[in-house]
Amino acid sequence: MSPCVLCNLCKIQHGTKKYVIGSIYPHPNQHSITNFCQHLDSILGKVSKSKTPCIIAGDLNIDFSRYNSHQETTDFVDNLLINNFVPMIIMPTRITTRSATITDHILYCEGHNCNKNHKLISGNLWSDLTDHLPNYLLIFNSALHNRASDRPLARLYSEQNILLFKSKLKLVDWNPVFNSNNVSIIMP
Repeated sequence: MSPCVLCNLCKIQHGTKKYVIGSIYPHPNQHSITNFCQHLDSILGKVSKSKTPCIIAGDLNIDFSRYNSHQETTDFVDNLLINNFVPMIIMPTRITTRSATITDHILYCEGHNCNKNHKLISGNLWSDLTDHLPNYLLIFNSALHNRASDRPLARLYSEQNILLFKSKLKLVDWNPVFNSNNVSIIMP
């Protein structure tokens, strides 16, 4: 393993589905995206040749929004694509009053001869706990997802649903919330 790339990969299995899951991080003293990319290329090349889908996540400190304006970033993203890894996070992951950057990444490679019966959904969670937004990648079995999609993805404000919601709210004991100033007590 190169001192420039900190990478941990593991294989997991859920039922008949197998995945390679990994985390990656450029060494803090590594300032060259090109050197990082060269070391990472050997890892991605091995993983992409396998038949197993792979998910790699990490805070790479490489801003994908600079793809068109920064040659090293362009080369890095092109290297990912050449190795069949697709960036799943395309919205800013670090937002300040002066900038918005895409520096936290989830990369996905579906592997060779992989079943195409899955659906991927990815994004960021809005949180002010850290200076980077948490990312996620969800993998759904398409057959199961299609059955669930028969239900509308909208809240139905029918009179019956409003009454049901109000009746469920009345069943909640709100006294611990109203009578406490300590959030640790009211939130187990």
